[in-house]
Amino acid sequence: MSPTPRQLAFWSRAAIVSITVITILAVTNVFLWRNWSDYLLDQRNPLAYVPVTIAATCFIRWLYLASRAVVGDAGSGLEPGMAIYGWFVPGANLFWPRRVVADVVRLSAPDPAESRSSMRLVNLWWLAFAGGYWVLSTLVGLVVIRTPSAWLIDWLHIAFLVAAATFAVPMIRRIDGFLQARLVR
Repeated sequence: MSPTPRQLAFWSRAAIVSITVITILAVTNVFLWRNWSDYLLDQRNPLAYVPVTIAATCFIRWLYLASRAVVGDAGSGLEPGMAIYGWFVPGANLFWPRRVVADVVRLSAPDPAESRSSMRLVNLWWLAFAGGYWVLSTLVGLVVIRTPSAWLIDWLHIAFLVAAATFAVPMIRRIDGFLQARLVR
């Protein structure tokens, strides 16, 4: 059963709001880093992961509903479950989430020109997201001592994630618009 336009609208808004909140928190964190001692920087607060978990849940739920809306179309090859488990399978999480979003764009865009321009947004989002999370998160995890280079890696990590959020919001809005028009038909 296809999701309702109301469900899609709710989860797209939830994803956008939570991504925006995380971006604001990340930028605020960078400014706080400038003003606190290295001792305080090394104190990891587990509550900082709560907004990230909420945003990830909202985005993955929205992506699942979006993929469910286009599943069954000719040439899909898309399973809605890939929108969820694609993020958690080691190795596959390097390409499945982007593939799911790309398939949703391809199958929901009203014409090939819209699909191509939307794919540029998807590719920019994925490069920024993957760069921020898989490449720089690994480096941040390896740097234990707060050195100037560690501080630079932290800044790069935040910059990648802010860029990913900057591309994710219009990407979600555009895909949601395609799907809303498609579900109304």
